[in-house]
Amino acid sequence: MREIIDRMRNLLLPADVVDLKSMLEEIREYTAINFAGFQDIKMLTQEWPLGVSKSIQGNDTMLVEKCNSRISLVTRIPAAHMFPIHWHDMEETVLVIKGQMTDSLVDVGTISEGEKLVYKPHIKHRPANASLDEDCIVFVTFKI
Repeated sequence: MREIIDRMRNLLLPADVVDLKSMLEEIREYTAINFAGFQDIKMLTQEWPLGVSKSIQGNDTMLVEKCNSRISLVTRIPAAHMFPIHWHDMEETVLVIKGQMTDSLVDVGTISEGEKLVYKPHIKHRPANASLDEDCIVFVTFKI
C-alpha cells in the first residue's frame, strides 16, 4: 500500500497525498484487530502478583484476582483514551467504578458509574473513556 502512495505522489497534489495517508491509517486501524484469548491473558498474569499495577496499552491496570476460570483487573483509562479494536474467546464483563465509558463498535451509548457492560465471546469491541477531562476506572472480569 505504501508503494502505491509513493508512485501516485507525482500525480497528486500534496493535499491529495495527505488524504490518502489519512485513509491508509484509518484502514490499518480497522483491519488490525487484536485477539486476546483466555490462555493469552492467563499467561500474561502468570508472573504478575495480585495488587501490582502495570501499564497495558496506555492504561494503568492492577491484577486483583486470578484463578482457573476467572481473571479480574482494575483498570484506569486516561481521559479521552480508547483501547485498540480487539476481541476475546471468552466473556468479558466491565463494571464502571468511576467516570463514564463508551464503545464505538458496540451500540451501548454511555456506561456510567455502577453500570456494567458484558461483551460476549468473539464480539469486536473498542472500549473508551467517554470523558475528555477525567479518568475512568473499571473493574474487568474475564470468565471462561
